[in-house]
Amino acid sequence: MVIVRKTESNEEKNDRSLKTLARAIELSRGEFSLIIVCCYCRERREEIRQKLKNIYLIKSEEIPLAKTATTLLSTLLQKLEKKQPEALFVSDLESVESLQELLTASNIVRNQFREKLPFPLILWVTEEVQEKLMKLAPDFYSFAAVTIKFRYKRSLGNEQKLVG
Repeated sequence: MVIVRKTESNEEKNDRSLKTLARAIELSRGEFSLIIVCCYCRERREEIRQKLKNIYLIKSEEIPLAKTATTLLSTLLQKLEKKQPEALFVSDLESVESLQELLTASNIVRNQFREKLPFPLILWVTEEVQEKLMKLAPDFYSFAAVTIKFRYKRSLGNEQKLVG
């Protein structure tokens, strides 16, 4: 007997990742949870946020980090002021000049995230940032269940290259 397995397309994988992300946000409404999302493409990130809003009715905020950011929690609290979004996306971690300092500080005050952010915190990361997060902030990183990955297609002339 021959078993044939259907290979899942990138779009099918991305749809599954979107459902996983929506479910993680829904299950964490009103309480802190850390969700790590690996996605390189800014356009894809915005597309994901729009789908969460339009399909799953999730209202979210996004805070891009400045290159000069040195702490994550205080930066977020300052930018949010008194707002309590359903979910908060944080982008541009890969651009932070003092990423090591920011991640180390996040690890030190990790329990304050639970106290001060009563909603899901979604970090857009690259694989490099994820590796640094695991290494420099292992206790903070342990708040995340799994990393959700999205793929996109990058055009190379007439060819399409899959990038994760």
